Amino acid sequence: MSIEMTDKDIIKKVADYLGVSYYCRKKSNPNPKHKPIYRVTKVGSVVKGELKDLMEKMYPYLSERRKTQLIDVWNSDPRNSGKYYNY
Repeated sequence: MSIEMTDKDIIKKVADYLGVSYYCRKKSNPNPKHKPIYRVTKVGSVVKGELKDLMEKMYPYLSERRKTQLIDVWNSDPRNSGKYYNY
């Protein structure tokens, strides 16, 4: 999972929560009017562990499309057996 945004403080909090580092993405043709973009990446599964915990916390703030995608992923794990149908 990767998150990119211009809010360095939010990216730092996510990175700290996941125990990973973050970085400022380099632009090939930077526009001086644009803010820097920060990125945090965590490799793993969103059906268990830290990423699942984070996604559960983020769930209320996701768009309906992202919520549907996330529920589909969670329900695809046999351990959940439809647990998240009406999350």
